[in-house]
Amino acid sequence: MTARGGSFGPVQLARYLGWWEFQVARAVRRGLFPAPDLGSRWSAGLVERFAARADEIRAEVGSLPDMGAARAARVLAERFGCEVAADAVFELGRREVFPITDWYKGNPLFDGHAVEVFSDRAVLDEALVAGVCVTADDAATHLRVRRVDFDHLVRAGLVAPSRWVRSGWQRRRSAPEVALYRVAELDALVEVEAIDWPAVRATLGGRVSLLAALPTATNKDMHGDDGEVQG
Repeated sequence: MTARGGSFGPVQLARYLGWWEFQVARAVRRGLFPAPDLGSRWSAGLVERFAARADEIRAEVGSLPDMGAARAARVLAERFGCEVAADAVFELGRREVFPITDWYKGNPLFDGHAVEVFSDRAVLDEALVAGVCVTADDAATHLRVRRVDFDHLVRAGLVAPSRWVRSGWQRRRSAPEVALYRVAELDALVEVEAIDWPAVRATLGGRVSLLAALPTATNKDMHGDDGEVQG
């Protein structure tokens, strides 16, 4: 296989090497293949120097493209022979087992090669438990408090959404409006000694929440230095 004169864009290079375009992008991102030396294109000479190692590099790049949580969950379910929810994939992303490489319509795309080589059933089992997320109503039920009590916990920054999803009646192009909360964080919240949980749970409907006195969190409380919501 010899590269002749001219230059190669990503599509032409992928076809020349017998790769998919995502494999070219990943090889460059991981430093396995040099970045274009002619603006956004590769010179024939540069391609020629690396073409001989094309099969070796492709083996390191992998054959699965970067993907969303739903597709990754299907891949894992087939591999391990068990049910895998998207929650577990998001948890593996949170733990950086599956690095996030990009975003599509507000949703993360996970490194396809990391998904392809993942084989640790014990880590998956942990993620299946730790990654479970619920809506605010279900979070209140889980904590055995009223929804108004839970809303005060959110307002005070004691718990924050893990991610947002669209409701069943939202248009696909609309921004997600439904907050989801990690059950693992809800369980940790019960250990906060400053909250009298028995008293909160004993408050009757229609009564002012005992959590109403909690101070409202500031943006600094709810966000780290990088501006991302904690949790």
